[in-house]
Amino acid sequence: MLRIGLAIAAFWGLAAAALAADGANDAAAPYKVLRNHNQFAVEKDGSYVQSFDRLFEIRTQQGLQALTQTTLAFSESLDDSDLTEVYTLKKDGRRIDAAPDQIFLRASPLATGAPMFNDFKVRIGVFPSAEIGDRVGFKGVIRRHKPLLPGQFSLVSQMGRSELVDDFQLDLSAPAEGMPLNIEALNIDNPKPLKKDGRLYWQWRFSNEHLEPVDDAASVNVYDRGGRLVVSSTKDYAALAKLYEQEAAPKLQPTEEIRSLAEEITAGQTDRRLQAKLLYDWVTKNIRYVAINIGSGAVVPHAAGQVLANRYGDCKDHVALLQTLLAVKGIASSGALINTGNQVTLTPVAALNFNHIITYLPDWNLYVDSTARYNAFESLPPVDRDRPVLLTASGKLSRTPSAQADEEGLRFVSHVKLREDGSAEVDSDIQAKGQQAVLWRAQMQDLMRPDLEAAFIRRHFGNNATGSVQRDDWNPLTPDYHLSAHYIYEDYISVPGPGALFPLGLSSGMTAASFVSLTLKERHYDYICVSNSLVEDITVELPPNLSILAVPKDVQWEDANHKFTLTYERIGEKAVRTVRTYRFQQLEPSCKAESYNQRRPQMLPLRSALRAAVIYQ
Repeated sequence: MLRIGLAIAAFWGLAAAALAADGANDAAAPYKVLRNHNQFAVEKDGSYVQSFDRLFEIRTQQGLQALTQTTLAFSESLDDSDLTEVYTLKKDGRRIDAAPDQIFLRASPLATGAPMFNDFKVRIGVFPSAEIGDRVGFKGVIRRHKPLLPGQFSLVSQMGRSELVDDFQLDLSAPAEGMPLNIEALNIDNPKPLKKDGRLYWQWRFSNEHLEPVDDAASVNVYDRGGRLVVSSTKDYAALAKLYEQEAAPKLQPTEEIRSLAEEITAGQTDRRLQAKLLYDWVTKNIRYVAINIGSGAVVPHAAGQVLANRYGDCKDHVALLQTLLAVKGIASSGALINTGNQVTLTPVAALNFNHIITYLPDWNLYVDSTARYNAFESLPPVDRDRPVLLTASGKLSRTPSAQADEEGLRFVSHVKLREDGSAEVDSDIQAKGQQAVLWRAQMQDLMRPDLEAAFIRRHFGNNATGSVQRDDWNPLTPDYHLSAHYIYEDYISVPGPGALFPLGLSSGMTAASFVSLTLKERHYDYICVSNSLVEDITVELPPNLSILAVPKDVQWEDANHKFTLTYERIGEKAVRTVRTYRFQQLEPSCKAESYNQRRPQMLPLRSALRAAVIYQ
């Protein structure tokens, strides 16, 4: 699958920072796309030649930094490529062409430390003597001699409005017979093709005179909300799955080493689900993940035996090895093509528009992702949650489960015993589940030296905290994780009173304050949101020389999928218990910007409530 976009930073190696212009001020755009022309000549076997011609105007220092060079990534096993022209047009009209040593070829960083992927290359062209006010451009060609799937062609082009664009043009020609193309043109014109000399010719054009607002944090992908063009010769998703299976199946043949390993891992276990868990655990712990997206190169995994021998692989290789191990034990499985990240929809046109693959276990209707190093067998990382998937074994479209608030989150319980000098002796207990368990488990693996433990305590319990941590073994991949800490906190309160006491939760990570931070005053786009829950239960015991004078009022707020409570329980004159809870249950794959904007004014008082203090004397 070829992905082109007006968000050219992703495809052509221009710095993504250049896209961060103020959407309300077109003059602040760091650069302008003067010309972005692409021509595709597609053949019946799915091969094609793409010619491209790009020209940009540098407007700011940020734009100059983004346009120092262009990079063209490709796979030598699939393509050959050339940058035929790389040049700068000076403000005085002079043209400066890149010298021969300013256009060069390098191995892709994707292949670093992973020889199985050494056919990934990057062709780089440096724009010579570029300055603000200049124009820089390049021309070139990509010749795809081996399609990703036999006999198939597909491309996806995104027409976002994060750049100023004078002239975007995409021309495509294909045989009039023998290669029917399915086309989706969303929010752009879709003219009928012209027929000439046995070929069909399409042309799509686009321009953008005004910048849209910069993406909000966690915004859904422009693919879901902007203009897009999707072209594919594949009939439907069932056909796409069949093609993938035909390519992948020969790589799933068990070697003697794989057979022996599967028996060794599951020795003494007869429960099939437990066998599957043990095999998953072994793959995720022992096969290093090399992050190369589907579509960046061949979609065919390496042979399972080769993956085992090398002890590393990309997502396709992970699935191939895990499926092969499962098959040895007679456990059914399937690949599940998916888009991780912020893309939450699939086009009706069956393009190979996926960037990841995970494993589906039909016996338990369970999805597992062995590339997620610390994730338990029973859970998926957030980037895989509530996403459409294509099951390669059956050809059916399905969806991964959404996160459930009761299975995700953190419970923080702390007992604070204040001393007469204002310091405190604290015992804290953390029960994490779901993705929170993953995050804490990952931190615990690195917590091997005493100096690291000290830094960990300062980071999570306060800069003035010193003490020790007791923790579960990080290695078992369970859905939950537990740790506790005993520490001394200097200057917890000011003495002598009167004074204000703020019951302290964690100083970083998941806290009640983080849930009601409401950093963005306004959202422009729907955004990714994940179900979660939190309990902060903090009891503070005062020393004999101090007493509690007053506690804040309780607070509660809720809507259809959020609930927040803050309660204070006065325990005699010497102690107070503060309990903060937050629960959010995701109802859709993405949250609505409109709902956020309506909810924010209602939640603002919660920030003040969290700053309320217990008064002591």
